[in-house]
Amino acid sequence: MSTTKKSKMILLDTEQVSPRTEAFIEYFGSRVIGQPQANAMAQMIFERSNSRLRNKKQPIAVCVAIGPSRTGKSYSGKVIAGFIHNDEDAVTVLEGADYVEKHQVLDLKGAPPTYVGGLSAKEKAELKPEDTDPRSRISTHNLRRVRLNSKSDINVVIINEFEKAHHDFYKFWMGVFDNGSAVLGDGEIVDFTNTIFILTMNLGMDEVERLEEGGIGFIDRKHKATPEEIEGIVTKAMKQLYKKEFRNRLDAVVVFKQHTREDLLGIVDTELSLIQRRKEGALEVGEAFELEVEASARKFLLDTAMADGGSVAELKRVIEKHLVTLVDRVMDNGLVDCGDKLVVFHTEGKDKLSFGLLKGEGDVAEVDRMAQRGESHSKGDAASFQRRLHAATRAHKSGDNLAAYAVTLVSDSAEKLGRAAIALQHDLKEVYELTIVNQFLQMSEAPFMVSVTVRTTPEMAALIAENNPKVQVVKKERKG
Repeated sequence: MSTTKKSKMILLDTEQVSPRTEAFIEYFGSRVIGQPQANAMAQMIFERSNSRLRNKKQPIAVCVAIGPSRTGKSYSGKVIAGFIHNDEDAVTVLEGADYVEKHQVLDLKGAPPTYVGGLSAKEKAELKPEDTDPRSRISTHNLRRVRLNSKSDINVVIINEFEKAHHDFYKFWMGVFDNGSAVLGDGEIVDFTNTIFILTMNLGMDEVERLEEGGIGFIDRKHKATPEEIEGIVTKAMKQLYKKEFRNRLDAVVVFKQHTREDLLGIVDTELSLIQRRKEGALEVGEAFELEVEASARKFLLDTAMADGGSVAELKRVIEKHLVTLVDRVMDNGLVDCGDKLVVFHTEGKDKLSFGLLKGEGDVAEVDRMAQRGESHSKGDAASFQRRLHAATRAHKSGDNLAAYAVTLVSDSAEKLGRAAIALQHDLKEVYELTIVNQFLQMSEAPFMVSVTVRTTPEMAALIAENNPKVQVVKKERKG
């Protein structure tokens, strides 16, 4: 190229991701804590799922997640599904340990129509969308069933402990990864070209334990394996078990590390945020109260979990036992009223959390929309809203007169916007029963903004605007 042409060239910033990808990265990172390599893998998967140039004859992505148990390997796939389908359970999960025998691999493909477990053409046609297809876990019907309430047609398949399965299981999936499809026992061709695969493995973890001479966890070690050492062990184990032709079909091999104390503290904060959202969704109009969990309580939850092994699963169990159950008890016994502040703290030397109440000192502005507008909390107001909501929901579900609406929040505070955005998204999904089609975040500088797109009726859009005074609801005009 000539110097003259180069001088006219505009250099493009290819590092800048789209707003939707930026929102996904933030969403994933807030749920899968302490795994930076997983963040990069998830970004690759998400961008490829939206790519118009990707190879449409193969799956969207095939990724291997290797590491100790309970470090978030399987959960990373659920988080991806949660963003795509608004449902972390919209995944197909297979266990490698269920396919250790050759005949079990045949069960995966399903029986021919005339055999036990097979279905005739008439029986297949009579299956309802919510019914389970008995032929195969991976039939087209079953792949669709798990994402029944989603508008996205992307499948997320998680295969746990892939290395434990029979060699025929490995060969079956190698063909799928190469050709993007599989043939079931009755001849049905299942299309996997719009599928994300997450294969979890524990390869090399025994050798890492031996290297560290103290096991995996929070036990004192004579040697702490470095990330480079662990990656070297994993790479060697992969080469020993799988041929190059299989390894070449993988889009990413990510090593998940054991969580540190700092990672687990971040998970405590994430779980507490989810509890706050569940609390807000469970309260009726006029019942809103503030829940504050002090640092001493968070430390107690973490210390208790670490004393019992320090896994994420143990941490969640401890939070459920020592916090969620008792907050539920306080609510059920009517010990907290609208506008109160419930404070959870820990006193040194005690083996449980303490709960204190500050009457009328709760900040519930973001939780209770009617209190925010200074309106009455009478049963009549609530009943009127419920009647209008019921009518609007019925009109929406009829499918008539639907249009796209942008629901937008703007704030000078990123922290306040984050809390308000979580509450808004919860209301749109749980109260108004809408599906979020798209979302846009602007968090680089003030004014900060979040805008989500929903398809609904003018009546529902008006109801959302009326009951959310800080929200702008604008109908999106079709281009062209």
